[in-house]
Parts: sequence; C-alpha cells; structure tokens
Amino acid sequence: MKEFAYMKALYERKFPVPKPIDYNRHAVIMELINGYPLCQIHHVEDPASVYDEAMELIVKLGNHGLIHGDFNEFNLMLDKDDHITMIDFPQMVSTSHPNAEWYFDRDVKCIREFFMKRFSYESELYPTF
Repeated sequence: MKEFAYMKALYERKFPVPKPIDYNRHAVIMELINGYPLCQIHHVEDPASVYDEAMELIVKLGNHGLIHGDFNEFNLMLDKDDHITMIDFPQMVSTSHPNAEWYFDRDVKCIREFFMKRFSYESELYPTF
C-alpha cells in the first residue's frame, strides 16, 4: 500500500510522521498521535514558530525528492508543545512529476492562507520550487 510505504520511508528518515505498524487493504495502522489536527486549533503561543516548522517540513520533503500534495491544516497534527506531525500521504508525488511545481506551490499556499486566516499571521518568507 502506497500510504504505508511512504509513511515507513519517512519515519525511517526521521520525518515527523506517526510510526507505521501495519496495513491491510485500505487501512493503515499507526501509532496514536497525542494531539489535534491543526484545523481544530484556534490559538498557538507562537504562530511564527509553527509556520516556520511547517514550511521547513515542505522544504525537507522537497530535498528528499517528494511533495506531499495535500499539505494543509487537515493533515498536520499539533501536539501540546505545538510541534507538527504530518499525516495522509496518498497524494504524494515526486519532485520530478510534470506538475511538481504546481503541487509544491499549492502546499505552500495552503499553509500561508491558513495562517493568515486563523492566526492573523503572515510571513514574507516562504519556499519556492
């Protein structure tokens, strides 16, 4: 299963993803993440720090030849220390994909827009493909 394979590879490379345990047909079993989806969070102590962590994660994926493809507030879990765990990998594509730049830019745009709307935080710094 593609999602399990990506999660396992990312976990082995120390990305902030849940530990994959097993899969069966359409289900992935993974460790329980003690946190909440970013979409359910209405306040963080330091929005700039969480924003930077998200953008650094997009860049780290890119440096490993990957683009999440659905990097948004629904697929980022935030723990009690405001650190991100990334989930949901079926849309992941290679940086050599014909539409890689479009997917990369969309991932960046999703985070920028969410932080502006939810936390009234806007940074002039953001990655480009």
